[in-house]
Amino acid sequence: MRESGGPGLRRRPPGRPRREPGPVARTVARLVVRAADGATRLVTDLLGASPTAGRERISEAELRDLVAANTLLDPDERRIIDEVLVAGASLVREVMMPRTEVVFLSARLTIAEAERLVRAETHTRYPVVDGTHDDVVGFVHLRDVLLRPDRDPCTTVGELTREVKQLPGSKRVLAALTEMRREGHHLAVVVDEYGGTAGIVTCEDLIEELVGEIHDEYDNPPDPAHA
Repeated sequence: MRESGGPGLRRRPPGRPRREPGPVARTVARLVVRAADGATRLVTDLLGASPTAGRERISEAELRDLVAANTLLDPDERRIIDEVLVAGASLVREVMMPRTEVVFLSARLTIAEAERLVRAETHTRYPVVDGTHDDVVGFVHLRDVLLRPDRDPCTTVGELTREVKQLPGSKRVLAALTEMRREGHHLAVVVDEYGGTAGIVTCEDLIEELVGEIHDEYDNPPDPAHA
């Protein structure tokens, strides 16, 4: 079950691999993401200041104030943190995989039928629908389909479906990542303002938006073929 087409979304050019951030960018960005996720002690260690007592999270504005007030961060570290915060303000709908590119599995498929489909794909998680693409009832992991030798081949995909999170496309990337990590979700269905399925997003997509395009002086130069 796949649709094709779908303009208007910011996507990685076809054939272009994910670019890994360098060690400094990776470390600082990870700290910022964890700080936004409620790691008060980590913020204190990084910036030498404590957020308001009794609060588990700090806002983006408070984090920016802490960064501005800190005298130990060098210009590159400030730039990296600023880029993470700017990227975090992007909307989920700007970084999601649009529904036209998503592989959906019908809840009525048997495991044997689903296995034939997923072997031709490269994904690890598949949204499960009971009807149209707007009727997402959960998702299955690749191992649910392929790594259960004792499973009755007539078992349906619907019987193996796991709960899937829903996110509005208007939610900001950093807030979405924080929420997904806190709740233990790796995949979310992105819904539009009418409640229909707009696409899907993974934690990896959100993290890449935050740190995947940030580079520092220790990075390897990009491959000219993908520049």
